[in-house]
Amino acid sequence: MVSKEFYDELYELLENVTPLMVDCGGLCNGACCKGDGETGMYLFPGEEAEYDGSEKWLKIYESDFVFENKPVKIAICDGTCERKKRPLSCRIFPLFIDEKGKLVPDARGKWLCPLVTANIEFDQYDPLFIENVTKVFKKLMENEVTQKYIKETQEIIKEHCKLNDIFTLNK
Repeated sequence: MVSKEFYDELYELLENVTPLMVDCGGLCNGACCKGDGETGMYLFPGEEAEYDGSEKWLKIYESDFVFENKPVKIAICDGTCERKKRPLSCRIFPLFIDEKGKLVPDARGKWLCPLVTANIEFDQYDPLFIENVTKVFKKLMENEVTQKYIKETQEIIKEHCKLNDIFTLNK
């Protein structure tokens, strides 16, 4: 299992950086931070240890995504998170890495995030955000469990892309 200390280190790298040097929530009225009680962010393996259940703004459930024969935990917030306790998926959003290890916009954010929808070039992102997200993925890929989790998540993202293509063609 992946330790709490491992995630603490990653959280620290992303504590004070955001995708843009300005509040990107102004572009979309904070769409990614609006809790609706049904959608959330997948937790990385063992990341649930970061939460003790006292967080009134967050509920953790089992999702339909299965990793190593167990449902992946999903964090669902009410839109008022404690920023220091944001899940890793929130901190790296709207980016992920592809099979070559290259940072790419996370296709799962296409209908939510204007940075993904508009295909904003990385040179318009905060360079420190890009640098630190790159460091986080490097560390995640050095860990056997999180590397495998990322590869399985990449498959989910590919399926998302296929669905996006289908729905885009039908418009």
